[in-house]
Amino acid sequence: MKLLSWNIQWGRGMDGRVDLGRILTTIRQIGDFDVLCLQEVAINYPDLPGSQGENQFLELSAGLPGYSAI
Repeated sequence: MKLLSWNIQWGRGMDGRVDLGRILTTIRQIGDFDVLCLQEVAINYPDLPGSQGENQFLELSAGLPGYSAI
């Protein structure tokens, strides 16, 4: 079993932009995994720098078809 654990810091990169698409691209580049654990996924926190209060849980789940989000 392959486990990937990553603190995504609400998707904010070193450039200050929140870009979940970039996170998903990097996850796919890392390789196959059976379990993915993401920390600091934000839901409705518009005050986070670079965030618009998006539901990151839903966005990331939609970008990972075939996996069950918990």
